[in-house]
Amino acid sequence: MLKITGVDKDKDGRITALHGDYDKDTKGGTTPDGRKIKGTIHWVCATKGIQVPVHIYDRLFKVANPDGTQGSLSDHINPDSLKVIQAIVEPSLADAPRGSHWQFERTGYFVVDAVDENFRFNRTVSLKDSWSPTKQSKQPPAVATAPKAAKAPKPDSDKSEDGRRKRTRKAATEAQALRFAEQPELAARFERYQRELGLSESDATTLTSNRALSDFFDTAAASGDNLNQLANWTINAVSAYTKEHGFSQLKCSGPDLAQLVALIADGTVSSKGAKKVFSTLATSGGPPAAIIESLGLAQISDEATIQGFVDAVLANNTANVEAFRGGNQRLFGFFVGAVLKQSQGRAAPAVVNRLLKLSLGT
Repeated sequence: MLKITGVDKDKDGRITALHGDYDKDTKGGTTPDGRKIKGTIHWVCATKGIQVPVHIYDRLFKVANPDGTQGSLSDHINPDSLKVIQAIVEPSLADAPRGSHWQFERTGYFVVDAVDENFRFNRTVSLKDSWSPTKQSKQPPAVATAPKAAKAPKPDSDKSEDGRRKRTRKAATEAQALRFAEQPELAARFERYQRELGLSESDATTLTSNRALSDFFDTAAASGDNLNQLANWTINAVSAYTKEHGFSQLKCSGPDLAQLVALIADGTVSSKGAKKVFSTLATSGGPPAAIIESLGLAQISDEATIQGFVDAVLANNTANVEAFRGGNQRLFGFFVGAVLKQSQGRAAPAVVNRLLKLSLGT
């Protein structure tokens, strides 16, 4: 938990630094004294994050119906239909495969471009509707057209859709209440996961939706420190596997998962590599460290080795190096992807990012 005690601003009023107190006993989201966390800050480290170009796409036209509006199509082209910004993302995304989809917190949904040789993200869905009724009301009057017969309202209206959502939520709430009444231990865990472990209500709800899933998480939490990551892996990887195969076929134990999460945290294996490890762990079992070794997935953190990869990439792409130093900063993502490819995906992204910046003189 952080308590901000001061703010530094530049002459234009922009925040340049925050000063605050850090409570080390709350690391991992737990609050030993039972304090409630008022808010969560989502952030990316500017020094360890990866610089990548992001294409922000908007509607091609400024009006909803350019054919039915006065003027030619070119009159209604939206000049802001594409904006390219430079962003900083988590180092682990350097391993993201082409065409994979990601959500950037409080921003929207994005996909890694599958065609561009440079590593970049394209926005697919915004969290805010940029086509608001207010904007539509400012459109020029539409050209008159022949009147159409009025259609009878569809029974499946927006109100009906809202009603279905409310009924679904109500049914889920009633199912949870019934489950907690039949299994008081799950009700107690639901409260404990939030109060003592600092998990979100959504995660606590999912973990207590199934007794076996909750039992698995408890054994993992008893053996590990990174509780939020353990919850994430349990909710996603473990739940997906057991829904298809059943818990009886799961060879991975809670302590095994805790070991895997710890190996991700200390940089032994990347998040992408950890998914391959879990696949083997779930079907065959075994110590995660041994699986990492047998599959050749150990992440390379040695700076001298990674510098060799960096030097090779820069030597083989002199034209791009000159273009980057000439101002084409979007090529940085290309260099990151090329170095990771050179290392067969094993180089630590944070180290790659830092050494590239040094080698390129940024």
